[in-house]
Amino acid sequence: MNPCICSSLPQWFEAIVASQQVMLSEGRRSANTSADNFLNLTTPNSITVQQFTEEWRRVLAGQFETQLRYGLTTSEERLQFFRTIALRPQDLQNCQILIAGCGLARLDFSLRDTGAKIVSLDASQIVEDIAKFAGPSIDHVFVRGDVLNLPFKDESFDLVYCEGVLHHTTNPKLGFQELARVCRKGGRIGFYVYPNKRSLYRWIRYFLPGAWRAPRVMLFWTCWFLGIGLWPFSGEPNPRSTAFTLYDTLCCRDLSEHSIEEMRQWISANGLEEIQLEPSLKHSCVRKPTGSL
Repeated sequence: MNPCICSSLPQWFEAIVASQQVMLSEGRRSANTSADNFLNLTTPNSITVQQFTEEWRRVLAGQFETQLRYGLTTSEERLQFFRTIALRPQDLQNCQILIAGCGLARLDFSLRDTGAKIVSLDASQIVEDIAKFAGPSIDHVFVRGDVLNLPFKDESFDLVYCEGVLHHTTNPKLGFQELARVCRKGGRIGFYVYPNKRSLYRWIRYFLPGAWRAPRVMLFWTCWFLGIGLWPFSGEPNPRSTAFTLYDTLCCRDLSEHSIEEMRQWISANGLEEIQLEPSLKHSCVRKPTGSL
């Protein structure tokens, strides 16, 4: 057992954490958190991390969607997850799963009944609040960490899931390499990045390139005002979802778009195999060769 990790964390988790990351952060953990299932292994806040922390706090305060997230119910989000990874819930029994960029961890909680061991990682400060809300669990750990420098040993997870995160980093290609590094042989990586075919929301960002610099209150009300008008054309179920998705697109500094050819280059460079890769780059899944999954 790694002596640097608090004994309240499960042993399976202790076995996969990179020890040097724990040594650098252990003092910070014991001083700053009261959640037994949380570990702070992150780097200092970037402006994008601060922006997403503020966004999630608005969601928790009920200022955008309440029952939905990106227009989906919890059940729909779970169905989308299994569609993406092309597996069934029973296939996850005893698997170790990393949700890289968990946000409010709604999907993560819905997977607790699969018998998997789950690590919910996010760079935002909100993840500690979610860990406190969740309470202790021997099969679910929350980590504040960086997807560009995942604080885990090589080949730690049977399944890695990263939905809508890489395109909000400063180096999406490096982030993809990190996902591949921590995935075990025979494991799967489910992911989604923005395609280079712009959506309605990203066209608005194109015409408002400096929106992320605007005062947060001004941006919030602008997104609500535009969201109400755009709702009939957005494909979203209600104006709240339209306003939230627009805010999600405009609030952050870092946002990139990618082609399917570029993604195939990343997949090949990391020795992975395609399971499914849609032109929209949604519901994309790859496999690391050799294994049972």
